[in-house]
Amino acid sequence: GAKALAVNVSDVAAMGGVPAGFVLALTCPEDADRDYWDALFAGMAALAARYDLPLTGGDLSKGDKIALSVTIWGAPGPSGRLLTRGTGAPGDVLIAVGELGLARVGLAVLEKDGPAAAADWPAAVAAHLAPAPQVEAGLALAGIDGVTSLMDVSDGLARDLPRLLPAGCGADLFFTPASLHPEVTAHAAGHGRPPEKVAFFGGEDYALLATVAPSALPALRAALPEAKAIGRVTDKPGFTLNGAPINERGFDHFG
Repeated sequence: GAKALAVNVSDVAAMGGVPAGFVLALTCPEDADRDYWDALFAGMAALAARYDLPLTGGDLSKGDKIALSVTIWGAPGPSGRLLTRGTGAPGDVLIAVGELGLARVGLAVLEKDGPAAAADWPAAVAAHLAPAPQVEAGLALAGIDGVTSLMDVSDGLARDLPRLLPAGCGADLFFTPASLHPEVTAHAAGHGRPPEKVAFFGGEDYALLATVAPSALPALRAALPEAKAIGRVTDKPGFTLNGAPINERGFDHFG
């Protein structure tokens, strides 16, 4: 329940907006367990309370499977700006707020070990099961004039970065151990994978990804010290990852 709402709150955060309310369409089988629904709505209600979000209505249907469909709306914050995609420029710095690759590690360890995985991989499991929308960070980014575009990362950086960049542009990406969560680095090392590729392909990160004019970096660092520079927009298509060309495509729901 919390995750269903959180991923929608993240869409508002991804424009630098303030979430204002939501509706819920719910499909429920006849034999659905009451305790399940109590827990689901407790999780949703807790997140809604955090952002003072009213559930204003929706729809209820009977069906063979459980389905939740959230529609959310929001408004500009104090800056009056809503940020969009495709409005950056070559030379802009790519900035991430949130952990890239951590939720993907969480999915991998949960698939392997189930709930017991949380003992050894607490941050990764939490990132997958209970993503934290970056509303405050989105509002801060909208308040900085040199932030040129913004989105959230849901399908992984490899799939979402082309959606952020202007047509004809690419990016040179760089990751250091300091820019990656220790659980991403540890899991990658244990499976013989470069940690930067775990971060690049990721998925369900719900981190914010922004392009920022170099002149605005001091203001960005002052407002969001947790933001990480992960690359630079180039004037040619294609991507490099820590200096090497990378052509693999990310996750595709219909691929």
